[in-house]
Amino acid sequence: MAGTRKVMLFVESNTSGTGRLMLQAARTRGYEPVLLAADVARYRFAAEDGIGVVQADTTDAAAIVTLFRERSWRSRLAGVLSTSEYFIAVASEVAARLDLPGPAIAAVRAARDKDSQHRRLSAAGVPVPAGTVVRRVDEIERVASRLHFPVVAKPTMGSGSTGARLCVGVEELQEHVTRLLAARANERGLPVPSEALLQEYIDGPQYSVETLGLQVVGITANHIGPPPCFVEVGHEHPAELDPIAARQLRTVARRALAALGLTWGPAHVELRMAAGGPRVIEVNARLAGGWIPELVRLSSGVDLIAGIVDLSAGHPLRIRRRHRRIACIRFLVADRDGVITAVTGADGTAMADGVVDVRLYKHVGEDVRCFGDFRDRIGHAISVAENPLAAIAAAEQALKCLSVRVESTK
Repeated sequence: MAGTRKVMLFVESNTSGTGRLMLQAARTRGYEPVLLAADVARYRFAAEDGIGVVQADTTDAAAIVTLFRERSWRSRLAGVLSTSEYFIAVASEVAARLDLPGPAIAAVRAARDKDSQHRRLSAAGVPVPAGTVVRRVDEIERVASRLHFPVVAKPTMGSGSTGARLCVGVEELQEHVTRLLAARANERGLPVPSEALLQEYIDGPQYSVETLGLQVVGITANHIGPPPCFVEVGHEHPAELDPIAARQLRTVARRALAALGLTWGPAHVELRMAAGGPRVIEVNARLAGGWIPELVRLSSGVDLIAGIVDLSAGHPLRIRRRHRRIACIRFLVADRDGVITAVTGADGTAMADGVVDVRLYKHVGEDVRCFGDFRDRIGHAISVAENPLAAIAAAEQALKCLSVRVESTK
């Protein structure tokens, strides 16, 4: 019965993908998942999955602790966590206040602030792109002489490549930074600091190292859409790498985590392979998005999502690889604003051998907007095969069969 099961408390969540899967995993593993949300209506899937949602001020750890003590969860709480980049610090603080497992609060906050993260990694000798933070547009002319264009400009507190842009000259950089500094809130409506991080652009293939504690679970190949934005359009796990490159990526990722103090729980370390070796683009104190945890499970049998649930409840970490295959995802990305008027291929009837999942995130009649970040992705195809070429071919073929007609409303 729900009233006697241990409760797993989630402070907000991703609205799809990992968020939904982790709530389901908590239930599968015998817990009663309870989702705290400032806006209950944001989580349409919760009603579909029978997940309890409680309205709360999810930016205030003290308020959550007070709410917890007023509820019947007090004697039944097993763990506190979040799958959302924007709430992992609050969740870690709540866990600490309630003497439950979780990452070090200071480490999470250092990782969340990309300026602080960049400075800590650089001071520790971890290879990172050259960078500086600006808080006024007129600072750009002062620092422009030290910048080697193109330059990546992004918010210091962001997620999913939101607000990140490749700028090829001073004028373009000034225009984009002006927009970043004018923003008062992010896509979730949370306040953001009026500052922007400018980083040297590293021209090389991108990878992400998926970790639990300091243990590397695997390396993922990341594919980025056309500039000036950084929309991730696909992944393969594990990445096809020579042993030396793989060892370099693992070593640098571990050094970055140690420098930040992220020695508990999941992390997603993004790196680019430059001519002189890997450079850390950023470290995220959470599981990867983009369905990467599902690729890890399909390729190796390692269930990162279930592992995080267990770890948050105080159980020892066990990583057991059952097989080695290649899992691949390709995303359908919107190329215009408008309304979806027709969809074909979403029923999966045209799926090739090896394709295990084809889905759309939006349906006929829904609006589509292009933001230049993760929100541009409106569907995907996932495949599994014994070698990279077969997996990639299957996913790309399935994606070609997935068609969405978007008509402009202007």
